Amino acid sequence: FPSHDKAKHSEEDMKMADLLISLIQANTPDWKFKGNKEAWAEHIEKLHRIDGRTYQQIEYMIRWTQKDEFWQKNILSTAKLREKFNDLIPKLKASVTKNVADQQKATKPKML
Repeated sequence: FPSHDKAKHSEEDMKMADLLISLIQANTPDWKFKGNKEAWAEHIEKLHRIDGRTYQQIEYMIRWTQKDEFWQKNILSTAKLREKFNDLIPKLKASVTKNVADQQKATKPKML
């Protein structure tokens, strides 16, 4: 049934909400989605429209938080993702920098 008022969020917003839901479920099989998917998509829309984040940045952050042992237990909604986004940026950068340094150490040939 077509809605008369246009949805506040795009297909991209919905895709990001679905991505977060699926990754949380993959990390925590007992976790059940009890929210409203429209509301979750709306937080993504605000993160994009108001906070100026690109969908690429949002997707990267969702994937990173759900791989991180600490953040996957703390980012369990798009509302929390939006609330913490600014705080997460330096943590993500530090973790990426650390991973690059670790990889360089691992691939550096050993001197005899």
